[in-house]
Amino acid sequence: MKRKILIALSLIIIISLLCSCTKTPAQTTGPSGTEASTGKSSEATGTGSSNPILNEVGTLPLVKEEIELDIMVGYYPFLVTDVNTHYAANELQKRTGIKLNYELVDYQQVSERVTLMLNAGDELPDIITAARMSFDQINYYGSRGVFLPLEGMIENDSYWIKRIFTEYPDAGRQCRAWDGHIYVVPRYAENLLTIYGAKIWINGKWLENLNLDMPTTTEEFYNVLKAFKEQDANNNGDPNDEIPLTTANNLWYGHVGGALMNPFIYDNTGNQLIIKDGKIVPAYTQDEWREGLKYINKLYKEGLLDSECYTQDTNTMKQLFMGDVQRAGSVLVGKMTNIVPAGQPELWQDYVLVPPLKGPSGQAVTCYVPPSVKADTGSVINAKSKHADVAFRLVDYFWSEEARLITCYGEENVDWRTPPSNVLGVNGKPAFMEIINSFGSPELENRIFGDNFTYFETEKFVGGQVRKEGDADQYFYMEVIDKLVGFEPDEVVPPILPITPEAIEEYNELNSSITSFVNENKAKFVVGELDIYSDAAWNAYLDQLKTFRLERYLEIMNEAYEIYKK
Repeated sequence: MKRKILIALSLIIIISLLCSCTKTPAQTTGPSGTEASTGKSSEATGTGSSNPILNEVGTLPLVKEEIELDIMVGYYPFLVTDVNTHYAANELQKRTGIKLNYELVDYQQVSERVTLMLNAGDELPDIITAARMSFDQINYYGSRGVFLPLEGMIENDSYWIKRIFTEYPDAGRQCRAWDGHIYVVPRYAENLLTIYGAKIWINGKWLENLNLDMPTTTEEFYNVLKAFKEQDANNNGDPNDEIPLTTANNLWYGHVGGALMNPFIYDNTGNQLIIKDGKIVPAYTQDEWREGLKYINKLYKEGLLDSECYTQDTNTMKQLFMGDVQRAGSVLVGKMTNIVPAGQPELWQDYVLVPPLKGPSGQAVTCYVPPSVKADTGSVINAKSKHADVAFRLVDYFWSEEARLITCYGEENVDWRTPPSNVLGVNGKPAFMEIINSFGSPELENRIFGDNFTYFETEKFVGGQVRKEGDADQYFYMEVIDKLVGFEPDEVVPPILPITPEAIEEYNELNSSITSFVNENKAKFVVGELDIYSDAAWNAYLDQLKTFRLERYLEIMNEAYEIYKK
C-alpha cells in the first residue's frame, strides 16, 4: 500500500501596517497576525483584471476604493443577531475594502428561497453563499448562463484558489462540471475522523483482563472475539453476558462490512465500488467479496457478531455501554461518542482503535474517504453582476486562511490565540491554534458565521489545535493518526464525479436501487438467509444483480471518471 502523508497547506497572511496596500506571502508558519505582509509576493500569478478599481491579485485590501456588493447568505440565526455590528461581517469589509449589503436567510429556508428565485427568473444578488444548493443544481443553472463560469478567473485573476488547486489538484477536478466549467467556489475541510471513517473500536480493558494482544489479522480478531464470548472478559462473574462485536443500523459508519471486509477487498461502505485496471468496477461481484462475506458470516453464526446488528438502533445498542459493567467487547463505529456522551470519559476511554486487519492474502487497508469539496455552503456569482470581477476577488479571498479564521473562529487573542512554538497540537506537530471560545459558546454570538460559509480548511485547523486533557475527539483523532494513517488503498473512486445532466436522473435511480440490493443481499449472506458457501446462491445473486442494469450504471460512472481524470 502506498503510504500517504497528509500535508497541511499553509496559506496564512502576516499582519503589517507598513503600507496601505499589502501583498500576501506565499506561506507562513502560524495564524498569528493575519493581514497581508509588506511588499509583493513573487508567488503571485495571473495577469489580473483590467478593472482599475482592483488592486494587484493577492493584495489587501482587494480594491483601491470602497465598492458595494449585494450578497445573500444562508445563516445560523443564533450566530448573527445584528449584521451591522457582527464581528466577521465588519472585519471582512475592513480587510477587503468591499462593503457587503447582506441579505440573510435562515439556513433551513435558504434552499427553497433560492430555488424559487431561480425558477422565477428573479434578479439575483452579486454573490450567493451557503444557499444549500447541490452541485447538480448549480451546474444546471451555470450551464444556462445564470451563474458565472469561474475557471478563467481562477487561472488569470486568482491568488488563493489557484495556489490551492496547484497543491490540491483533486479539489480542482471535483469543482468542474461535465462541460469543463467551474460554477461554484465550494467549501473544503480535512478531518481525519471523517476521512478515515469506518473503524473497529475494541475494549482495551477486556484485552488486559484476558491477557490478550491487540489483534492484527482476521484470524487473531476471530480468536479475540471468541475469548471475549467464552471467558468472562468483563470480570463480572457472568461468562454469558458479553457481546464480542456489535453495531447498530443507524450508527455513523456502523456498516457491517467496512473494516471487516477490507482485509479481503476494499469496501468504502457507500457505493462499494473500486478502481481496477483504471476502471470503476463493483467490489461486490468479486471473489474476494464472497470470501469476506464468509468470514463475517462465521462471526455471526458463532455468536461473535451481535445477532441484533441489523435490527437494533443506537438507543437500544448503547445500553451495552452505559451500565456499571460494560457488555460490548468491540464495536463498528466512526467514533465512540456516536454512542456514549463525550462528557463521560469513563464510558469511552477504555476503547482503543484496532489497526487495519491483515487478510489471508496479507492485505491490510483502511477505509479512506478522500476529502472532497461540498457545494452546500459554496459561493456562486451572478453572471449578470456589474461587478463580477470584484465579486470573484472576494470569493477568492474566502479561501484564504485569514478569512476562515475570521468567519469561523473569530478574533485572534479574543476567541482563539496562537500558541508558543514549543506547544504541540493533536497531530504531534507544532500547534496551529488554541481555541478560547468554542463553537456554541455565548461569547461567539454575533461574531462568526461558523461553518455556514465558503472556506478551504486544511487538516491543521483540527489536528493543529492545542491538546486538551480528556477531550474525546482529540483522543480519537490521535488514535487515527497512530493506527490508520498510511494504510490507504492505492486508488479509490473519487467522491465526486461530473455526471452529465442527461444521465443524472438515470444514475441516481440506478445507484439507489443497486446499492439497496447489494446491502440487502449482503445482510442475507451474513445472517445465513442466503448460503454464502453455495455456488448456486452466489451465482443467482450475480445474475439478479445484472437485472438492475449494472452494466449501464458502470458505463455512466466510467464516462464521468474519464472526464474527471482529464
